[in-house]
Amino acid sequence: MKVLLLIGKDVHNYRIINGLLMANPNIELFTSDISDTHDSPDLSNPKFNLWNRCKTDYQGNHFDLVLVDPSYPKDRRGSFTFDRLGFFDCEDDPDHLDKGEAYHVFKDDAMFYAKMDYPLQPRGDGMKYIGFPIEPYIGLVQVANAELPEFTHMNAIPFFHGSPTFLGGGGGYYKDPEISGDIYFANNTPDGKYWYNQRFQWLQSLQNNNIPYEGGIVFMEAECLSLEYQTKHFGNVGKFARNYIDRNTFFNKAANNRIGLNPAGNDRNSWRLYDLMAIGSIIVTGETDMRSMYAPKEFIKVKDNEDLGTVLRNTQPDYKEMAKASKANREVLANLTPEKVWKDFMDQI
Repeated sequence: MKVLLLIGKDVHNYRIINGLLMANPNIELFTSDISDTHDSPDLSNPKFNLWNRCKTDYQGNHFDLVLVDPSYPKDRRGSFTFDRLGFFDCEDDPDHLDKGEAYHVFKDDAMFYAKMDYPLQPRGDGMKYIGFPIEPYIGLVQVANAELPEFTHMNAIPFFHGSPTFLGGGGGYYKDPEISGDIYFANNTPDGKYWYNQRFQWLQSLQNNNIPYEGGIVFMEAECLSLEYQTKHFGNVGKFARNYIDRNTFFNKAANNRIGLNPAGNDRNSWRLYDLMAIGSIIVTGETDMRSMYAPKEFIKVKDNEDLGTVLRNTQPDYKEMAKASKANREVLANLTPEKVWKDFMDQI
């Protein structure tokens, strides 16, 4: 099967390249030239390295499937033929749409718009949303089939270990009325946008409710994720600081602290959700109106204006049954094969 990607300005396009090759290692994958959209890219950067390994001599070929980033800046109409064509982007923002030349050239041919996570509400342009495969689907199969300790009250402990990403400031959105004065809100920001850090909010709630938890926040060197920067805009968040842990340590901690927290980051969803599915956590997630190819069947949803600690205390009597139900989340990933992922992807089209 021959597949072509016309890649736009987004630097996260490695996500779809990796996902397609993971789901179908036998596809013949072509891409547009890196130089079409990026000046002097660092090809040692993994984000570009994967792209650089694809074929680029696509002109004059016929393709079974063509995926076009709408921001692609050139008119390639007539340079190839195809059976099926659709748009895609790899941005976290559910409303992202960057209209380059390719959007106007191919919009009448596009059958769908593919994203990692896509909104429940239909698009206004007649194209349907679909999900494209991402690396964790197959990458977590081994974890989803590993033996785990039994769920008991001793390991019914909330667990979160991640970066201090937040909604706003180039990420997702916050719908409720703006509030100031809390550690998880910032409205005096460099871009003038309203920032909401649900990760700080949830950890603060656990502290306020005297609920022991495992993990915390890993501040990073990037300016917007540094302790200094986040303290300036959100307040005394250094109390949540923890050191980086590797993937094996993360899964060991998740297996022994089975209330898996999945607060919003740059968007309402994160890839942490799939880690928690694979480990069989009782998943606690925030508000989201997003879908993806594979999603948990059982979870606790916490609204933005709800107190996490109160929600956990109210649901605690049901933990044992919820732990049994969470096995269905593991099975979603445990039973995946590349062939199934590819079929499920193509069936959406």
